[in-house]
Amino acid sequence: ESDRPTQLLAKAPTPGEIAEQSVHESSQVNSAWMSNGVLVHHRFMDIQKDRVVVTISLAGAELLETAQNHGVSEAAGLAWSEPATRTLSSTNVRDLMTGKKVSVSGGSGPDTFTLSVSGSPEELEAGMQLAYLLLTEPKVEQAAFDRWKVQSKQELEQMRTTPQGRIAELLPDTILPKGEVRNRPMTVEALDRLSLNDAQAWLDKTVASAPIEVSIVGDVPKEKALELARMYVGSLGSRSRIGADSLAEFRNIQRPKGPLNNAHEMETLTPLGIVVAGFFGADAVNVRDSRLLQMSSRVLSTRMIKKLREEEQLVYSIGVQSQPGTVFPGYGLVFAAAPTDPSKTARLGERVHEMFAEFAAGGPTEEELTVARKQFANQIDEAMKQPSFWSQQLSNLAYRGRSLDDVMNSNEAFQAFSASDLREGFARYY
Repeated sequence: ESDRPTQLLAKAPTPGEIAEQSVHESSQVNSAWMSNGVLVHHRFMDIQKDRVVVTISLAGAELLETAQNHGVSEAAGLAWSEPATRTLSSTNVRDLMTGKKVSVSGGSGPDTFTLSVSGSPEELEAGMQLAYLLLTEPKVEQAAFDRWKVQSKQELEQMRTTPQGRIAELLPDTILPKGEVRNRPMTVEALDRLSLNDAQAWLDKTVASAPIEVSIVGDVPKEKALELARMYVGSLGSRSRIGADSLAEFRNIQRPKGPLNNAHEMETLTPLGIVVAGFFGADAVNVRDSRLLQMSSRVLSTRMIKKLREEEQLVYSIGVQSQPGTVFPGYGLVFAAAPTDPSKTARLGERVHEMFAEFAAGGPTEEELTVARKQFANQIDEAMKQPSFWSQQLSNLAYRGRSLDDVMNSNEAFQAFSASDLREGFARYY
C-alpha cells in the first residue's frame, strides 16, 4: 500500500492579472483578457440555483493533425476524460474528488480541446484546482491508452459492418479531397501507428502554448468568477490571444467540384439503405445566410415529412439539417439524411433534390413562414434562459468570430425574414 494524497494542490499558483475588461450591456456578459493572453467571459444566471458551468477551450486538436498522426488528439484527450496528472493517478483524482459536488472532464474535438468544470459554486474551486493541474501537468495513463486502443479498434471494425457506420466513411470520402485525413473517421492503420509518447507530447505542447478562451456561466458573481479565473487560468504560461484568425493557416481545404456522388453496397441482417443528399451551405461567420438556411431547413423538414414519409412512403423518418461551416471555410452543409428500403434509395435521393430545387424556385408559403417564425421565437426564447446555451456561445465567442449583438438580436432577425429572403438565400447556395 502507498500513502494516498490528501490534497489536489500542495501550493496555490500565483494569480495572473486582468489586462483589459469590458461588459456587453444588453447580454450582461463580462469579458476579461488576462495578462497571459487567456480570454475569460462571465455571465451570472441563477435560473439553476447553486450550479455553475466553466468551459475551457484550447485551439488546435484535430485541426493540426496530419496523415502521420491522425487520431493523436483523441488519444491525448484521455488525460482529461479519465483525469490524471504527473503527481496524481486517476485513482488518486477519483478519491480526492469523491463527495465533492463538482465534476471535471474533457476531450478533443475538430479544432479544440475542451475541459468542463460543473457543479456547486461552493465546490467550484476544487474543480478549478483539478482543471489547473490538467492544464499544467496532464498525464495520459498507459492503462487508459491501451484500453482506448482496444475499444477503438473494435468500434472501427464494427462500424464497417453497418450502413450507419459505412455512411460515416462514405460522406467524407465524397466531399473531401483525397489525402485529407481531418474530418474523417480514424483507421485501424492510423490507430496502430499511435504511441503513448505521441499522445503525451501532443497534449503537453497544446497546454503549454495553445490560445485559450474560457466561459463561466451560472450562479456565481462576477467578482468570485474573475478571482478564480485569475488564480487558475490567469496563472498559466503566456500564449497568443485567441480570435477568429487563430490557426487560420491550417483551415484551407480545396473543395472538390460537384456534382459529387458516391454509393456502397453491403450485406445487412435486415433490408436497410441510408441516403444523404444535400449541398454546400454557408459559413458560420456569415450570420445572415446561416440563419436563412437554418430557417429554410426547418420548413423543408416539415415538407419532407408530409411528402416523402406520409404521402409517398419513401422513408421511415427524415429531416433537413443546416450545419454552418466552422472549422473549414466553404464546408457548411445543408442535407437530408434518412434510412429507407434499399429498393427506394435512388428514388429518395432524386426526390430530395427535386424538393430542394422547388424551394430554390418558389421559397416557402406565407403559412409555412408564419409557422417557422413561431417555432424559432419559442426555440430562441427557451434557449436564452438556459446556462448551457450561454456556455456554448461564450466558450468560443472570439474563436468563432461571434458577436454578442448577433446573439441578442437573433429572434428579431428570424422574425424579419420574408419568403423572398428565404428563397433567394437558399437558391444562392443550392
